[in-house]
Amino acid sequence: MKLSDAQAAADKKYAPLGVELDDRTVVMRTPVRLSKDERKKLVAATKAEDADDPIDTIEAAFRVVISKKDDADALIKAIGGDLGVALEIFKAFSEESQLGEASSSEN
Repeated sequence: MKLSDAQAAADKKYAPLGVELDDRTVVMRTPVRLSKDERKKLVAATKAEDADDPIDTIEAAFRVVISKKDDADALIKAIGGDLGVALEIFKAFSEESQLGEASSSEN
C-alpha cells in the first residue's frame, strides 16, 4: 500500500463538511482528521459546562474544527448568534463526523 492511497482513502471516508457562505466555503474537519491536541480542545469545548450560552460552546467547537481563523470568524459572523442556525450546522457536522457504527446482525 502506498501512503498516498491511505491518504486518499482517509480523505474519502473522513471527508470534511463544507459550509457555503456568500464568499467562501468553510471547511469543518472531522475529529479523526484533527491533531491530538485539537481533539483534546474539541472535547474540552463541547464539554464546557460553565458556558453562559450554548452558542458559546458551539462557536468554540467551530474554532477548533475550522483550521483557518478567518473562515471560523466568517462562519460565526454569518450565523450572527442565531442558536437555531448554529445547532443545524453543528448537527450536520456531527452526523458527517460519525465514524460508522457496526450494524446489528439478525442471527
